[in-house]
Amino acid sequence: MDLDYNATPIDQRVVSTKQMIPTIKHQGYHITYALAELIDNSIQAEAKNIKILCADKRNDKTGRQQLESIAVFDDGYGMSKNELWNSVRLGESQNRRKGGIGKFGVGLTHASFSQCEKIDVYSWQKPDQIYHVKLDISSENIDSDIITVKEPIIDNIPDRWKNPSQHIPKSGTLVVWSKLDRIHWKKSSTLIKNSEFMMGRTYRKFLDQNKLKIQMISFDGDKKEPELEKTMHPNDPLYLMKNSSTPPPWNTTPMFQKDGKQWESVSKITGSDGKEYDVITRYSFVKKEIRNKKCNPNLEPWGKHAANNIGVSVIRAGRELTMDTSLLISYGPQERWWGAEIEFPPALDSIFGVSSNKQLASELSHVMQLVGKQNRDQQNSSDIDGETNGPLFDLVKHMSTRIRALRDQITKQKLQNLADDSAGHKPRLPLVPKPDGFSFTEQQIKKMTIEERKETLYKIFKHMGVDDPDYLPIDSPLIIHHVPMTGNRFFDVSLDSGSMVISINTNHKAYTLLLGLLMTPENRSKIPAEELLERSAQGFQIFLASLASLENETPNPEERNKLADIRNLWGIMLAKYYKANE
Repeated sequence: MDLDYNATPIDQRVVSTKQMIPTIKHQGYHITYALAELIDNSIQAEAKNIKILCADKRNDKTGRQQLESIAVFDDGYGMSKNELWNSVRLGESQNRRKGGIGKFGVGLTHASFSQCEKIDVYSWQKPDQIYHVKLDISSENIDSDIITVKEPIIDNIPDRWKNPSQHIPKSGTLVVWSKLDRIHWKKSSTLIKNSEFMMGRTYRKFLDQNKLKIQMISFDGDKKEPELEKTMHPNDPLYLMKNSSTPPPWNTTPMFQKDGKQWESVSKITGSDGKEYDVITRYSFVKKEIRNKKCNPNLEPWGKHAANNIGVSVIRAGRELTMDTSLLISYGPQERWWGAEIEFPPALDSIFGVSSNKQLASELSHVMQLVGKQNRDQQNSSDIDGETNGPLFDLVKHMSTRIRALRDQITKQKLQNLADDSAGHKPRLPLVPKPDGFSFTEQQIKKMTIEERKETLYKIFKHMGVDDPDYLPIDSPLIIHHVPMTGNRFFDVSLDSGSMVISINTNHKAYTLLLGLLMTPENRSKIPAEELLERSAQGFQIFLASLASLENETPNPEERNKLADIRNLWGIMLAKYYKANE
């Protein structure tokens, strides 16, 4: 068939509604972040109190209670009839005010339909004039490629939501999700328990300043009586807030301290409008007494709490977007004992690359990944300087430097604590058996003065993060030191000072199964002696198995023979050591 190029063109829709619905439902919203979008709207409406109401209903097939619907109830200034009508239309944000927490005008609709198929929104500016609008995108309600929303009507708030919320404020908004189809928590109590940590961190700035109260309430949809009520407390990854969700005793007093007088730093970044805006970075690290307890703080409730708050908190308009872990050099315990955050205004959204669902600052994340990789690979900064010339690069490099200094401070703190614990109790070190001829270290001693030995040892210890190693036994031929290290090395050896300095990596998994198992005071007090001995014996056998596997998995016969020779020589030296200590 010949084409008629003179025919009048037929206009095509830019968006196919039926195809768009699955796209909306797969926008990458986790339930907590979807709820956060509704909370953002409430904050923008100057709400002081927000209740997240979760209703369970008995499932006739299973006989168990199951999450049936969720409602977000606030006492903000509410919406007029037309504002309410537009609120469920994509791109018609009521909250994109200058400096506000809103962004693209898609939050309520996108977030809601990522979790359910039906939304009902009630809003009022007078308690006797409540407008109601609803939108249902379930398949039985869509019979064409065009979805419309009917004009809001005057209505009453359903009784089931009145009882849990206790009263109807003078103005406010109620958003109800029903026909839940993408929430993986089965019960409302489970949803609340798993949302509390993240919710407290996301809105900690508002909660800490008493600008906002957020409650999550679970109730049986038939009985209408609350079964579980939780008031959100700030979850501060800098651990500087006094009344927080940190486990006792650190819920009422800060667990960390500010990193000196310059703990807060302000940088200027030019926005897309040509104006300069403040970007604030803040830093903190753990108080010395937290890690000076006669226990392992990593295993305490507050240590486990801190383990879930590692990274750099990225904050926009007082609300956390994400916790970025790109600048971590490991996931070891050391990383949980420092805190860092970066805060910027919405005017810099395009510079930082803020996503429409406010879960990511992509441009910042990209730069952090580059700098983080450089740190982990110990790469020269000049190698990646040409990779980006944006305004964020200097900022992230400065943050990386500050975080490195925090790690050093934490390492020094731990070593000093170890020194304090062992004050007046010089450890018994194994003797060095006299081998045939002179060892390398003995040759070093003959060539060095005492001052040269001290200077060399001090350099070694400073490299490990110890500025004042006077408490270390520098006159000993063997110095064994327990210190957190990066990478997979179980231990390092230095022979340059005339002493054998062995640094054992406390971050290594083997440490917890060998030395750490027996040397941790908490283990000795809580684990029966017989079990400790059995577990340490198992750990030593695993240690030997790993050495045997290294030999077994070496394909080159020559290399395998070298490892066998080393094993034999090590056995001879091991026998000499134990004989010298009989």
